[in-house]
Parts: sequence; structure tokens; C-alpha cells
Amino acid sequence: MFSNVSLPAQGNEDIIEKTIKRNKTNTSTDNDYSIQCSPKKKHTETENKKTEKSEIEKTEKSEIEKTEKSGFERLKFDNQKTFDIKCSESKPWISSIDELPNGNVVLTDFCNCKLYVYNQSLEIYKAIDVSGKPCAIAVINSDKIAVTLQEKKSVALVNILTRKTFRYLNVEDSCHGITYTDDNLVLNCLEKGLTFISLDGAVQNTISDVTGEAYLCSSDNGNIYCAVYWSHKVLCFNRQGDEIYSFSNLTMKCIRGISVDHQGQVFTSEFGKNKIHVINSEGTKSHVILSKKHGINKPLCVHFNRNDMCLYVSNNDGESVSMYKLDSSSE
Repeated sequence: MFSNVSLPAQGNEDIIEKTIKRNKTNTSTDNDYSIQCSPKKKHTETENKKTEKSEIEKTEKSEIEKTEKSGFERLKFDNQKTFDIKCSESKPWISSIDELPNGNVVLTDFCNCKLYVYNQSLEIYKAIDVSGKPCAIAVINSDKIAVTLQEKKSVALVNILTRKTFRYLNVEDSCHGITYTDDNLVLNCLEKGLTFISLDGAVQNTISDVTGEAYLCSSDNGNIYCAVYWSHKVLCFNRQGDEIYSFSNLTMKCIRGISVDHQGQVFTSEFGKNKIHVINSEGTKSHVILSKKHGINKPLCVHFNRNDMCLYVSNNDGESVSMYKLDSSSE
């Protein structure tokens, strides 16, 4: 005997799937069954193509997110070493860091009017006196560097080998940040704006919109990155002075240090706070890469060393320098 039987309508046999299940009830006999019918899905060629396209888009999106996460969000540094700056005069205040082509590191000590050259073992190699308080530094070549002397409204060109200043460039404006690209120095002048000058002092170009205190760095392709202190922005310009992007973040204030890595990712330090941020190469988002739990304490400036793939931080209110090695698995 059959019970609970539902049969399909005539003529619809091609779209019906029959499933016969045995009813397992207390009163059922061996002959008690039920037939359940459910429509079969007919995928048209158009639907199949839509499904295939959707799967491809999901896969591509997943790969993009995976690549971006591995290259930006998963970026990680390990603390390798922190060394205190020794000075017999007054307390040091390391305001800027840069590297020479041979891998040696140059520091500016604002309070003591000195430059320090450290070898790759982070041992002091040379101390060089300058005629004013050095604010920022730019490496020109293996033996020449440029230093902004903010209070003197000039730039000192220093020969590292002789430890002497061989030229002063009078800019008639207080300058903070400086970088060197395409055979020109780029200065942050408080009133004039970003100023491009040759090594003999001739003005090549000016971006008058970017005034006030700012700090600079440049990439291998000639792009210039500018951290504007009071407006809390990071700007990127090409070598012609055209703006590529302007980035700001509500959590990123009073940016004093700035450096760019080999992939165009920008590192910044917040003055008076215990955070180092990284901005992606498109200038669209950022996150905190180092903080107090990593030993960051009142950082002044940062510098990414492309030779050793590490990040230098002027730490502890400029009294020491910490080196963070890039974790190769996070590149």
C-alpha cells in the first residue's frame, strides 16, 4: 500500500526529479513509501556564462586583496638594535637621518650643531661640526651632503671626507625639510614654499602652495614626498611639481618624519606620539606599523634604508636611534 503520494503533472516529466523515500513511522509497513518531486534546474547558456564570470571576478578580487594585504597590511618590522647617541656637550636631539651610498648612516644633532656618521655596525665613525643647528639632511653623493640651517636661513654643503663646509646657499627663508633628486635640492621654505635649487644656488622651480613647516624625501623615480606638519597631510609630487596625491588621516597628526621605501610606501612619525605609520603606494590608506609595544617612544624622524631593508627611527625624544629590520616574509 502506498501513502502520501504526490505525482507530477502530465508533460512535465523532463523537469521533474523523483525521489522515493521510505516512511519510517511507528505505524508504517514495509510497503509504506512516499514519493517527493522537486524541479530540476535548467541552466541556460547565458546563466552559465554569468556564473562563470561571477566566479572569475570573485577570484580576481580575492587575488588583489591577497596581494595588497601581503604587500601593505602585512608589512612587519623586527627591532634589531637601539643605540644611544653619546655627546659630551648637551643632550642630543637627532632631527634627521639619511644614508650614504656605502651604507653608512648620517645623523643631524640639532641641539649640538653636529653631524654624526655611523658605519654599518652602528659604531660612530665621524663627528662633523656645522655652523648652525642642522634641521634636516640630504645626501648628494658618497662624500657630499646638504644640511638645512633653519636659523641662518641657509643650506650648508658639507664634504664628509674633509669634514668641512665648502659652500653656503643663502635662501633668505627658514627651511626645514630637504631632499636631493635629479641634480637639484628641494627645500621646504616657510614662506616661499617648496623650492628647487641647483647646487650653485640657482632657483629652478617653486611650488608656492606648500608653505609652513614641512619635511621631505624622494624616491628613485624622482617623486617628492612632503609631510606638512600643521595641516597633518602627506603630499606627493612628480619631478615637474605636479601633485600626484594628497593624503590625510584623522589619527595622524603633527607629522615630522617621512621616508619612502623601494615600493613607494611612505613611513611617517608623529611628533610627541608613540606611533609610526605607513601609507600605501597609491596614497589612499594607512595604518600603524610600529607603536609603544615595539619600543617606539617620542619619535622625531624616520628613514628607510633601502640597502639593508630596515627602518631607522630617531627615538626617545631624539636621544637614541632604533633600527627595525624588515621581515622578509612580509614583503
